[in-house]
Amino acid sequence: MQEYVTSFELLLVCGLAAAICIALCCLIFSIPPKKPGWIMVTPAPLHWSAIILSAALFLFIGYIWLFVGSSRPDGASQMRIAFWLSVIFGTGSVVAAFQTMRIMRSVLSLRGNEIAFQKAGGQILLRCSDVIFGERRWGGEIRFGEGDDWLEILGCGMVHPNVIRNCGLDPDEVQGFAWGMGIDRIAMLKYGMPDLRPFFEADVRWLSHYGFRPLDFPTLAGGL
Repeated sequence: MQEYVTSFELLLVCGLAAAICIALCCLIFSIPPKKPGWIMVTPAPLHWSAIILSAALFLFIGYIWLFVGSSRPDGASQMRIAFWLSVIFGTGSVVAAFQTMRIMRSVLSLRGNEIAFQKAGGQILLRCSDVIFGERRWGGEIRFGEGDDWLEILGCGMVHPNVIRNCGLDPDEVQGFAWGMGIDRIAMLKYGMPDLRPFFEADVRWLSHYGFRPLDFPTLAGGL
């Protein structure tokens, strides 16, 4: 070990080395099991390259700083730069490992028109489907649910040519796209409401049951 190495610098480098080992162990144990019939979304090669290259540069530069040193007149400045480079690459390796672990723990998977991902409360399923409805065509819907119990929260699609034609425009030259998300559907998912109809009944008892106050408007400070 070189004589210019201080106790604080040595402790910092050893701590980063331990953090890299812990992050890699957590990453290995975070690999989700494969589900039959589902396509698992895994981290990209760029994630693994960032982890491996950062860890390799941390070890290589750290070894030079700790054991090799420099015989040049400006060797002290070189080793100071080498120390901070090793710290930067070590920190980058730990951050990349934990970001990759977050992707793996989300357990994002695809099956047909369904998307499944993991949240704190359990697994959430998202279904995307093609629809043709009213003034929209070539559209789609996004639904949350599982089994036979699904709730549409977002619809979108191309505006029907008859709508464009009734506006005095040529549908062969002008096209439109419509989409929207129901705020009441989001509230149902957030508060666990089983029925949409009480939203429009103006029942104060229903408002009080879910903790709302009549004539209470959302604000930036109070939220929804």
